[in-house]
Amino acid sequence: GCCIAVRVLSRLACDRALLAEAGRVGAGCLRVYDLTGRLVSLGRYHRPPEAGGQGGVAWLRRYSGGRAAPHGAGFLGVALVMPHRSAPFAADPLALAPEQVLNRHVRGLLDGLRLAGVDAYYPGRDVVTVGGRVVALVSFAVEPSGVLLFEAILAVEEDFACLPARLDAIDPAGVVTADLVSPDAVTSVARVRGGGTEELAGLLVRGYEARMGMAAAPRDLTGVSGVDDAGWRAQRTRAPS
Repeated sequence: GCCIAVRVLSRLACDRALLAEAGRVGAGCLRVYDLTGRLVSLGRYHRPPEAGGQGGVAWLRRYSGGRAAPHGAGFLGVALVMPHRSAPFAADPLALAPEQVLNRHVRGLLDGLRLAGVDAYYPGRDVVTVGGRVVALVSFAVEPSGVLLFEAILAVEEDFACLPARLDAIDPAGVVTADLVSPDAVTSVARVRGGGTEELAGLLVRGYEARMGMAAAPRDLTGVSGVDDAGWRAQRTRAPS
């Protein structure tokens, strides 16, 4: 199965529910969503900033690892949950080596962007580029149950050059480290082809359908709830000692 959920109220609740479901019933799910506000998305293992959000910027913590990235208005999130890290390409969960996981699961994203007229490329590691400029960040996590979560943050109307200013707003002490990104090293979907977010979301789903040989069945996730967002955000806090 596959679901499309745009403007989901509780991103973490959806991720946790879908990860549990995939482990229980072996079903995969693709969630394409947008978020409001000016945000910074931290990876699963970052220490949280010592100050709260300032200057209208807030931060969240995703379930997958990887570097800090801007999120929120102007960006599109992609969360792909599969029963194991090699699904649907192989029945053996260990068929794909860890370094192959991103390479395989990013391909639906690339196909969807090409359907939108964006000639995207995965050069390796954790970025997707267009003409050598970064347009998306990708990351993944494998839960203790073996379930895979692949995530992407796609620059649609904003781009990744806004990250340093946002980190300055939420993390003046410099707890979170990040690469300095110059405006000429990044791009966005709007800069390449224009178009609306919901249209793009549909094209990304089509890309994953074709790449994985699956049919998408839309599903409503607005009733999913019950996650301790505050506790999840505060994990890995430095001890007073």
